[in-house]
Amino acid sequence: MQLHAFDLIAIGGEDLRQLPLEMRKTNLARLLRGRPEGMFIAPLESGATGPDLFRAASDLRLECIVSSAATAAISPAARVNGSRSRTTPIRP
Repeated sequence: MQLHAFDLIAIGGEDLRQLPLEMRKTNLARLLRGRPEGMFIAPLESGATGPDLFRAASDLRLECIVSSAATAAISPAARVNGSRSRTTPIRP
């Protein structure tokens, strides 16, 4: 079994969603320092990976991709609507 951690939105009752993603990932790495085998921290992708990643997800028939800019906090709109890109048509 593998666990891939990709974000840390709260710890010890403190809401971290207002922090930029890159800072939340730094906090996640500190929290999981010395983690057991099989637990991974998803890296922060940089550069123009969007189109290639979207195409690969579409080829794998994944339903959507959740994404965020490295410097972005989680906005109230994203909390309600999510920051997702659909890769497949919505099924009836």
